[in-house]
Amino acid sequence: MEDIKTISRRLVVSNIVVFIVVLGVLSASVFYFWSNQIAEQEQVEISRLTDSVIASIDFEKDKQVLPDLLATEMSETEFHTLTPLRLQYFSPAGKLLIERGTLKIKAPLQLENSLTVQTSPHALVQTKSASHAGKLLGYVRVATPLNDSDEKMQTLLYGLSLGLLVALSAAGVGTVWLVKLSLSPIQQYIYRLEKFTADAAHELRSPITVVRTNSEVALKYRENSSKKDIEKFEVILDAAMQMQRLTEDLLTLARGQQTKGTIESKSHSIVEIIDEALAPVLNTPRHTQVKFAVKLPESGTVPDKELEVTGKRDEITRIIRNIVENAARYSEENGTVNINVETQPNEVIVEIIDHGIGIAAEDLPHVFDRFWRADKARNHHRGGNGLGLSIASTLAQQNNGSITVKSELNKGSSFTVTLAKRL
Repeated sequence: MEDIKTISRRLVVSNIVVFIVVLGVLSASVFYFWSNQIAEQEQVEISRLTDSVIASIDFEKDKQVLPDLLATEMSETEFHTLTPLRLQYFSPAGKLLIERGTLKIKAPLQLENSLTVQTSPHALVQTKSASHAGKLLGYVRVATPLNDSDEKMQTLLYGLSLGLLVALSAAGVGTVWLVKLSLSPIQQYIYRLEKFTADAAHELRSPITVVRTNSEVALKYRENSSKKDIEKFEVILDAAMQMQRLTEDLLTLARGQQTKGTIESKSHSIVEIIDEALAPVLNTPRHTQVKFAVKLPESGTVPDKELEVTGKRDEITRIIRNIVENAARYSEENGTVNINVETQPNEVIVEIIDHGIGIAAEDLPHVFDRFWRADKARNHHRGGNGLGLSIASTLAQQNNGSITVKSELNKGSSFTVTLAKRL
């Protein structure tokens, strides 16, 4: 089950992703709109200039005339205005008659009306035919540089990028604040629920201990009781032990949530921990028919130091014991539970494999949920209460470790416990 921090992190990331998509689409739309506007403006300007050149031609019959805009003497202001451009006038046969400006045009003349973009140097080139009374007089070609348009586009792109970055930063801060504000009541409720669970479990320990103790005393001196009363006391004792395990597990989970984030820096031998975890399991009557095979790295190949893990010894022992108990509980009679230990540079990996009933694929995501059971009937004939794996997962996270599971129905399950060697 995910904790409140994981949920908060996922909500923040999801909201930021949505903001990125929305702002990205908005920025792309704005950029596309304004780039089209700038391009249309350039086309209007070059068309106006081309038409001005054509309009400056004096049409005289049977005489070759040139556009006055190009042929006449120009003032200094007009000269400087036309110098960055390229204005050309061609005869009907395509012969260059006159030109102004310094902008280079690399493409050959097209004897037709056209509007093209030249890449190097970046320029817009337009060609128009000049005619009078149905007679072709020549062609006018005008090229205008797109430096100003490029600068406008770069400025627009820079502005949109900066705005997007600022908006995302503000959205990120706002999202974190809103998620924290929204989840605060839930967090308080969870805290109160955990505190209530811890308090209730603590208060239940005393009456359950009394019931268990009295049942054990009555069964110890069974000669004073009838067979019927003995059977009743056995049922009471079994129920009391189940209740005691349940309250202890609930108390462990509640304390685990309250002390989350505190990691002990002491190192412990994983071999000793496995031995300690197996001891109570081997002495449990229902598990005596199950064999446990421990496989360690070959002697001498790995230094003892490499088989040490960091964390709280009793909690790591509880992790291994809970998983081993679960494996034994769901194994077949006379089955074998394999415990394989491997070392990595910074981790010790303990793999616990059983060959029992297995877990369905659709149930795997819920294995570490509280009160989840592999047997859907949820009865107690196997002795579990559905909290063992949840406790193991919680304790593993508290000790900077993790647990993963692989399983297949009727073939068994494999739990991999990863523990840190050092902080």
